[in-house]
Amino acid sequence: MTAEIVWGVFTRLLALVYVVAFVSLRYEILAWAGVRGVNPLAQKLARMREGLGTWRAVTRHPSLFWISASDAMLRALPLAGAAAAILAACGILSPAMLAIAWVLYLSLDPAFGLSYPWESLLLEAGFLAIFLPPLAPLPAWTMTSAPQPILMLAMHWLLFRLMFGFGKTKFTRQALGDPLYLRSFLISQPMPSPLGWRAIRLPRPLLAGSLALLFVTEIILPFFVFVPGWPRWLAAGGFTGLMIAIQLMGNFGFFNVLVVVLCITLLDPRPATAQHLAALASPGHALAAAAATWSLAAGLCHLPFNSYVARSWPGWPAWGGATGAARIVLDVLRALMPFRTAHAYGVFPPRIGPPLKFIPVFEGTRDGEHWETFEYRFMMSTERSRPRFIAPYAPRLDHIVLYKAFGVSSSNYLGSVFGYGNPYDFSSVAMLDRVVERMMERGSPIRDLFGTVPFGGEPPLRMRIRQYVFAPTTTREQRGSGRYWRRSLVGEHLPERGPDATLYRRWLPAPEQFHPDDRWSRRRAPRLRPLLHAHSLDAVRRFLDADVAALWEPFWSDVIPAADAAVRAGWPAVEALARDLERKHGALGLDALDRVRGAVTTALLERIEPHVLRLVEPRHDVRSYFHAALQANGLTLSGGARVNDALSDVAVLRQAMAATEETRGLMLLTAFRPGTMALHARKYRLAARVLPAAPPPPDVLPGFSLVMPELGDALVDPDERIPTIVQLPDGNWTIDGAPILS
Repeated sequence: MTAEIVWGVFTRLLALVYVVAFVSLRYEILAWAGVRGVNPLAQKLARMREGLGTWRAVTRHPSLFWISASDAMLRALPLAGAAAAILAACGILSPAMLAIAWVLYLSLDPAFGLSYPWESLLLEAGFLAIFLPPLAPLPAWTMTSAPQPILMLAMHWLLFRLMFGFGKTKFTRQALGDPLYLRSFLISQPMPSPLGWRAIRLPRPLLAGSLALLFVTEIILPFFVFVPGWPRWLAAGGFTGLMIAIQLMGNFGFFNVLVVVLCITLLDPRPATAQHLAALASPGHALAAAAATWSLAAGLCHLPFNSYVARSWPGWPAWGGATGAARIVLDVLRALMPFRTAHAYGVFPPRIGPPLKFIPVFEGTRDGEHWETFEYRFMMSTERSRPRFIAPYAPRLDHIVLYKAFGVSSSNYLGSVFGYGNPYDFSSVAMLDRVVERMMERGSPIRDLFGTVPFGGEPPLRMRIRQYVFAPTTTREQRGSGRYWRRSLVGEHLPERGPDATLYRRWLPAPEQFHPDDRWSRRRAPRLRPLLHAHSLDAVRRFLDADVAALWEPFWSDVIPAADAAVRAGWPAVEALARDLERKHGALGLDALDRVRGAVTTALLERIEPHVLRLVEPRHDVRSYFHAALQANGLTLSGGARVNDALSDVAVLRQAMAATEETRGLMLLTAFRPGTMALHARKYRLAARVLPAAPPPPDVLPGFSLVMPELGDALVDPDERIPTIVQLPDGNWTIDGAPILS
C-alpha cells in the first residue's frame, strides 16, 4: 500500500470522526451552554472579558463564540463544523476545510470543557492534519502526495504517547499482581456495555491472560510504532484489537474509532529517516515541519503526566520557583495550552478498587414527602438500569457524574489538580447544583439529557442529590428479576433545597475569588493589578467594587471577630457560624463578604509569595503553596490592624504567617464555603473507605489533597452509610461482609 493511499484513507476517516464529534455536541449544546443551560456561555464570556480584558480573554480561551454566544450561534457552529468536515472527506479544499473544522471544534471548548481523552486526541490529531497535503477529490481515496516524514513521525509519536500513556499509569507491580484487576475495571469504567457487564464473570485465568495482553499492548507495542515494516504493522494490529475489545466492553465516546483511524498511519512503509532538509524548503513544508517539531517537543514535556491533569499541570504553583530554561518552557506551554495542540494521556490507576459504581442520583418532590428519581439516559440510576451500547456518542452528564461521586471537579478546591485551565470554573456553586437549579425551571433544556423526567414534565418544587452504590447482580438474578444492580444508599451528595433565585448571580467568581493556587491567572487579570501590589488595607479597600466595599466595615467589626471566636471554639462552632452568616447576609451578601476575604488574602499571599517560592531570602517554609494561602486566611482572623501591619512590612508578615496555624485558615474558608467543604469531607471519607490506599502525593501536586483528611474528620455526617469494602487475599471483594461477585 502506497503512502498516498494510507494518508488519503486516514484523512478522510479523521474528517468523519469530526462529523461524529460535532453532531454529538450539537445535541447537548443548549443544555450545557445556552441562555438557560447549566453554564450559560454568554454570561461566562462577559465575566471573563470584564476580569481578564478582551485580549487576554480571547487568547486564553480562543473561540468564535466571542463574536456571539447566542443560542442561534450555539446551534449553528457545530453544524458548520460537520459541513466543513464532510467537504474535507470529499477532497474539496481539504487542508482549508480541516483547518476550519479544527477551529470550530476548538471554539466549543469554552462551552463544554473538551477534556476527555478522545476530545483532546481529536484536537491534537486534527491540528497536525491541517498540514497534510491536499486530498484528491472522490472517488479517488488517495492524497495528492505523501506527507513529509517528520509529519508522519509526529503522528506516530502522538500514538505512542497515547498508548504508552495509558500503560504507564496502569501497570505497576500492584496491578500486575492482581489477577482480578480487569474485573474491577469492567464495572468501575464510566459506562459498562452489556458485554462488559457479563465479562466480569469470566474465569480468573482468562482475566489474568487478558491483563497480560493489555500489558504487552500498552507497554511494549508502543515502541514498535517507530520501526517501519512488520513492527509497525504488529503495533497497528495490537492497538486495533484492543480498541475493538474496549468498544465491545465499554462506552468511551469516539475514542476507540479515532485510535483505529490513527493506526492507519502506521501502514506507511517509509522510515522517519527518509526526511531530507531540502524537502522542507517551501513555506508549506516548513510550516508542517514547525507544527511537527512543536508536537514532538511539547509531547515530551507532557509525557510524565496523565489525562486527569493534562490541562492543569503547567500551572501548578510548585513550578513557580522555576528559573532559566525551565521557566521559559513552562511559560511557552502555558501560553499555548489554550490552543490544545499537545496533551498528556493516561487514565485508570494501578488499583481502581472494587467492582462497584458510586453514582449521585437526582431526586425531586412536589409535595415534600414523595420523592421520584430523575433517571439518566444511560448511566445507572435504579436497579433496573440496563447497560447499553452508546459509543461513539458520549453523553456528558452521564460521564460527569462518575467523577462527581468522588468530588473530582474543576469547580471546587480540587480544580487546581483536575481543572480545565479556566479560572472562572472555580465556583462556590457546584456544577451538579446548577443542574438541580435548571431542573426546577419549567421547560429547561437540561431535562432532555435525562431518560426519565417524573411528575408529567412539571418541575419539582424541591430536589436533592443522593449517592448510591451499585453492585452487579448475578446473571441468574438478572434473568429472574430484571435487576442488573443491587442499589444501596451511601448518603447525601448535595442537600435538599428549593429554587434559588440568586444562584446564577453568584456562580462565576470575581478575580479576587480565583482558586488560591491559580497564581498564573491572577497575574494575567488586569483588574487584579492594584491588589497584587497592595501594601495597605486602604489599597485593598479601594480595589473593591462599591457594593462589596459597603461590607468592609461589617467584615472587620462583625464577621472576623465572630469567625475568630468560632475558630477558637472548634469545628461545630464554625459550621454554626456559616449558617448564621447566610441567615444574616443572604447568599449574595455572603458572596460579597467572600470577595472581601478573597481580596485581603490575595494581597497577603502576593506579598509572601517570593519567600514561599524561594525566589528571595529568607525562605518561608510551608508544606505547599495552598498551605501558604491557608496561613493568609488564618492571619486575617487576627484583625485589620494586624493585617495592615503585615501588608506594610514583609518581615512582620513572615513572622505573623509563620505563627499562624493553617487549620485556622481552613476553618475560615469553611465558614464562607460550607457546602463545598462539606462535599470534600464526604468524598474524602468515601474514597478512604472504598479505594485502595494511595501513596503520599508528590511534592509538585497542589496541596489541597493534604488537608482533605482533616476535613473528613472535622465535618462529620451522622447519616452517612458508607459500606465496609474489603479485598480478600484471593483478589475477590466483599461489601459489608458479603461477596460482591462469587
